[in-house]
Amino acid sequence: MKIQVESCVLVSASPAARPPTFEAVRERTAPVGPQRHRGHEALRHAVVECRPHELVNGERCTRCGHLLNDIPARDGQSVTVRCVFFESDPVTTLMTRAVDVVSCEPHESLAVAAARMLDRDVEQLVVGSAGMAVGVLTARAVEPAPRDDDDRAVDRMAPLPVVPRSMTLGTLAAALRAQDLDFVGVVDGEELVGVVTRGDLRRAGVPGL
Repeated sequence: MKIQVESCVLVSASPAARPPTFEAVRERTAPVGPQRHRGHEALRHAVVECRPHELVNGERCTRCGHLLNDIPARDGQSVTVRCVFFESDPVTTLMTRAVDVVSCEPHESLAVAAARMLDRDVEQLVVGSAGMAVGVLTARAVEPAPRDDDDRAVDRMAPLPVVPRSMTLGTLAAALRAQDLDFVGVVDGEELVGVVTRGDLRRAGVPGL
């Protein structure tokens, strides 16, 4: 998906804002199957949610530099995967890929957009038209609930805040705090390659959010 540059706001941290130093640890429990596996073999047979909506074979996790350790369950049916992230890691490490981003059309009704947020358990929708991202619609923006079907996403959408894919997690965390943002798009030139939310960083263990 391309971005409409004039509908975006480039997010950056203040030069005076020193990015925090951290080692953030994220834990996720992954099922093992179809047979039970114990010990370190469990991870090789697990299906792990690496990023939102992105499931990977545990064999891939064993080769990942973010893997801290894995703790197999006693019953052999699951494994807890612990991953570590640093402030110097790029934002792409934790982003939701563009192909998995939940979106809506500008002229979709607010009622439909709000229902989609609830159904997909998200608090923001990228507003897109003809393969072009033109804004963002947040849960705050759809409250109070629309009174009639004439209310459209385009009426309450905001400019899409974006950061370059080279931005680090530490710089992003500082920018989210300084500008009170919950969501940014990740761009490579004029291409939207993903999104990162404050919740993504919190779930990964990034402090101060």
